Amino acid sequence: MEKLNVLFQNTLYIAYPLITGVEGSERVLNKWQQFYQDVERDLQRIYNSTYSSQTFERLVKWVSKKEALGLSAIDILPKLDDHKEEIFECLKDDLYMEFGIKLPVTKKNYL
Repeated sequence: MEKLNVLFQNTLYIAYPLITGVEGSERVLNKWQQFYQDVERDLQRIYNSTYSSQTFERLVKWVSKKEALGLSAIDILPKLDDHKEEIFECLKDDLYMEFGIKLPVTKKNYL
């Protein structure tokens, strides 16, 4: 349970600066925060919370994969712009289907 809470916290730490400023982000972040709080109170809520989110689950999986590769949220946050394109690509379809939000196109400058 503690590992899941830490994973959810790390995901939220990454999510806030990642999508703050995107139109509709307040609604998304509020839902994700509510889901985290539901699960923190009762682990069984992971299966039946009214705040569950396919998009959040996908971001949790992305963070989990990065952690398995040795990158923590503390490593990712200062270099978030380096990961933004990859994360947005991962989330864009779910975010649109779940919230009707289109993520801005981000392309790295390859020289």
